[in-house]
Amino acid sequence: MARRERRAAGCVLAGVLAGVLAAGVCAPAQAGAWTKPRGEGLLINTTSFHYLDRAPGGITQTKQESALYAEYGLSDRVTLVGRAALQSIDRTGIDPWRGMGGAQAGARVRLYREGRWAASLQTSYSARTGGENRNNAALGEGGGDLELRLMAGRSIGRGGFVDVQGAFRRRPGGEADEIRLDITAGTHIWRGVRVMGQSYSVWSAGGPDGFDSYASHRLQGSILWPVSRRLRLQIGVLRTASARNTGYERAAFLSAWRTF
Repeated sequence: MARRERRAAGCVLAGVLAGVLAAGVCAPAQAGAWTKPRGEGLLINTTSFHYLDRAPGGITQTKQESALYAEYGLSDRVTLVGRAALQSIDRTGIDPWRGMGGAQAGARVRLYREGRWAASLQTSYSARTGGENRNNAALGEGGGDLELRLMAGRSIGRGGFVDVQGAFRRRPGGEADEIRLDITAGTHIWRGVRVMGQSYSVWSAGGPDGFDSYASHRLQGSILWPVSRRLRLQIGVLRTASARNTGYERAAFLSAWRTF
């Protein structure tokens, strides 16, 4: 990959991953449409703070999460991904909870890459933990969700990019499945500093008799700046723009990116 294309690919990765980590288990660990070169890896440590209100039943929730995301280029065409987090949750009607949540693993396979364009297919699987595992669920519920995600990205100009991802998440146990659409765009602004804007949308699909369908649309902005050749820092905020039968979320996060 040419140097400019590699920089754009890294920019896409930064935008999408930051959104995932800030959102906790609302989305799986994932990256942009570009796969990593064989033998290259990435670790992202993220601390995030979340507040959820206006949920059905008057539920409110505060959450602090420390998450670790990792990916590794098994080959130039296949990238392994994984995520786990320590969560501290206070939710209406339950005792405060501390422990592991949001554990997922998967693989991303390159479908196409030519010039400024790239496309990949990613599948991921979530583990059941005692914490927050999925949308609209009690703590400890969920796990075993299987997601298939199609990703397409294009670099634009000097350091700009757009990345679009559509996904279907199969949720066992009689729960509604989900359809997801994530869009990320960003650009270089000054001396390696980049800004990113993102939207994350989810719609329930199906569900048991009497189930109230839900939808959520969240917006995020962040800035990423280099500290050294292998370390970058990122800070950002997220907010729910609209929702139906689910809560409104506000979040802020700080991430450290390390490549190896």
